Amino acid sequence: NGRPKLPNYKKKNGKNILVFTNQNCKQKKGYIQFPQCFNKYELKTNINGKLQQVRILPRNKHYVIEVIYKIEKKEKLNDNGKYISIDIGLDNFATVVNNIGLKPIIINGKGLKSI
Repeated sequence: NGRPKLPNYKKKNGKNILVFTNQNCKQKKGYIQFPQCFNKYELKTNINGKLQQVRILPRNKHYVIEVIYKIEKKEKLNDNGKYISIDIGLDNFATVVNNIGLKPIIINGKGLKSI
């Protein structure tokens, strides 16, 4: 009916998501260091990018730690003009053709159809 309602209160034993940003945590030598209020706890990781955020999510009987990081975009390879195409068909299992002058390959699929 459009009227405001009372907020839903958290259960007595309710748990919240805990979020750390890259300003709270530090990434050093394969470890993520948490703030001093967590006794400088260290989490071993193998991330290859810049740390953005760490989230600790409560689940039923355990916690899940999500690490969000930014990775650098890889350079795109230059187009060399060589292409290959694979056609999956009904009668022939696959037909492979290219634009560099090699002989096309046709793989017969009758043996597979009989199985």
